[in-house]
Amino acid sequence: ADAPEEMNWIQQGHHYGFPYRFGNQSGKDFRDAPNPPGNIQFTDAIVNYGPDGGFDGKPIATFDPHSGPAGLVYLDKEFPPQLADSFLVPRFGNFIRSPKPNMGFDLLQVRLKKSAESNYTAQVHSLFQGLGRPNDLCILPGGRLLLNEYSRATNSTESYDPSGRITEIIYERPGAAK
Repeated sequence: ADAPEEMNWIQQGHHYGFPYRFGNQSGKDFRDAPNPPGNIQFTDAIVNYGPDGGFDGKPIATFDPHSGPAGLVYLDKEFPPQLADSFLVPRFGNFIRSPKPNMGFDLLQVRLKKSAESNYTAQVHSLFQGLGRPNDLCILPGGRLLLNEYSRATNSTESYDPSGRITEIIYERPGAAK
């Protein structure tokens, strides 16, 4: 059905659609999907206003279909200003070769902004592309991140190679001794 991958702001008492709808789509994605009970009000996913992560000239909720976002981490004010107060999201990458064969395989930065509708919107930027199916991140002391790559395949058309790696990403923290 090619529904977008969602990022949601989870709040008590809200319903985010599953299994009745995906993303911000209004109709059924599958003809055998159940009908929602009449009294459910859905809370929309965070809308991506680009420029990356699935934004293709129009907003999307939230990432490309089948791109496999995982391992979300929040970077606080201890990180450099260009990264502080944002999320990093590795995207494992799709196994489906259509409609876009190489969605994901990257590391995105997501900066949220509170919208007038009491939800959030996102500005999404690609930090690294051509990664080997990244699936997790870990923040370490001293401005370091560990990025786990599951394999060496950097797109959905390459043959599978199970030899992954862990990449250390080092950022100099503001005011750190040199």
